[in-house]
Amino acid sequence: FHIQRGTLRGGGVVPESHHLPIYRIEKLYYESLPKLYVDANLYVPKDLKGKAPAILYTCGHNQNQKGDYQAHGRCFAELGFVCLLIETIQRGEVKGYHHGPYEEGWFQWYSRGYTAAGIEMLNGIRGIDLLVERPEVDPGNIGTTGLSGGGSYSWWIPAGDERVKASASLCGTSTLASYIYDRTVDRDCDCQYWINTYLWDQADVGALIAPRPFIIASTMLDEVFSVNAAREVYNQVARIYKMLG
Repeated sequence: FHIQRGTLRGGGVVPESHHLPIYRIEKLYYESLPKLYVDANLYVPKDLKGKAPAILYTCGHNQNQKGDYQAHGRCFAELGFVCLLIETIQRGEVKGYHHGPYEEGWFQWYSRGYTAAGIEMLNGIRGIDLLVERPEVDPGNIGTTGLSGGGSYSWWIPAGDERVKASASLCGTSTLASYIYDRTVDRDCDCQYWINTYLWDQADVGALIAPRPFIIASTMLDEVFSVNAAREVYNQVARIYKMLG
């Protein structure tokens, strides 16, 4: 992929130079479980001088995930990161069911110990396995981020894999009380929940991430992740980070 720099004259573009290569995209897939194939785009900056830091980018639940989120992968590549952008089950090219209870009423998922949160976390961990084997990647310098559903995975993946050195969750933070009291559960997704044997809330997951760098970002008018609930989680997790110094 290339960009063209120039100035507008008479409705056309007068290039200042030839096309400048910035990064390349590799289309690939990997097998996170037997016969579960996760598709991805790998953004690799051109002319790397050595091993680069890497980002695992987890998409939200758009139908055209790799297309809708390509600006994020491109931005990281232009900043010098290798970026692996992966899709979720049921959306994009990964066939199967992600919204079992939400769309199909399959509440037996939970009684059988299955949650979409768990499998998407595993897909992310297997994506990190792929990144650490890439010759372009510094295996000790890997982060993860994502938006919406991908913002939720940005909690689960670093909680489950200590190789993640930093994480940023965008529009993926709330409390169980808010899901019920604010009725945001009506518009929510199955990947927001885990099999909650020990009656945890999201701040407890944050305790598994601490003290690694972690960003919580939310919007004022999010209909799924209430900003007040996100602030509550932030204040709870901040106390954990303070306790750990």
